[in-house]
Amino acid sequence: MLIPFSNVLAVEPPAIPWGAVCSNLSITGEGGFGPKVTHLSPIQILCPVVSILNVAIYAAGVVFMVMVVYGGIKLSMAFGDPKAFAAAKSTWVWAFAGFGLIIGSISLLFIVTNMFGVPFDILRPVDGMAWSLAQIMCVAGITDNLGVIACP
Repeated sequence: MLIPFSNVLAVEPPAIPWGAVCSNLSITGEGGFGPKVTHLSPIQILCPVVSILNVAIYAAGVVFMVMVVYGGIKLSMAFGDPKAFAAAKSTWVWAFAGFGLIIGSISLLFIVTNMFGVPFDILRPVDGMAWSLAQIMCVAGITDNLGVIACP
């Protein structure tokens, strides 16, 4: 079944504070804590994904910085050895290639979200896409029993 985007984008996207929504979420119940879970809502499915992807983007930046410093240390320890110099240069090349991939994916995410009118926050880039996915789930009949996402 195809879901028309006109139905998904008919609802004005609210500014959803995913951090606050996800911190108050409980999907336990079978073990005795909280209500019994019969099915997961879009928010309960998307909260872990949004959190992981937002953290992964920042973690990639930290890994980039570590690799640049590591390449610099390798370069300073080369002492004129061509093989060690080539290894340090290779470390930098791969660090910048990975960083370029991350920047490219965020740029593509920015372009796609602007094409569909979804809000984009550079500090939490996945939040707007999560809202759109929640709307698509609502249109597909997966209801949000928490009342956070207003299904069209």
